[in-house]
Amino acid sequence: MIRRMLLAGMMLLATACASAGSGTRSSYQRDLITETEMKAEATQYSNLLDVVSGLRPNWLRPPLAGSGASAASGPVVWLDGREFGEADMMKQLSKDSAVSLRYYSATAAQSKFGMREARPVIEITTRGR
Repeated sequence: MIRRMLLAGMMLLATACASAGSGTRSSYQRDLITETEMKAEATQYSNLLDVVSGLRPNWLRPPLAGSGASAASGPVVWLDGREFGEADMMKQLSKDSAVSLRYYSATAAQSKFGMREARPVIEITTRGR
């Protein structure tokens, strides 16, 4: 009898956990913020810096020592295939203009963007591209 109750409780808990992840975060990707996610979860944000700060704050943290990137340097922002500037420049961009934001580690950014200094990159793609 106790085993049946324990088994029933475990099944109920497993079902609850499985259904809890069916919200808007189910499509969460660590290195990507999509337009759909911004619309669903970032209604209180007015610019892209606020979006990143709220949804992926780790993108703005300085890289760890020994990662190949300068510890004092934050990410570089690329907008529609061109270097745009430092992360603070995202304050100028409305969240409504972006289709996606993608984060590249310092190593991946060097490979993709050919940067001489190893720094992470936040790549923004807008509708106007």
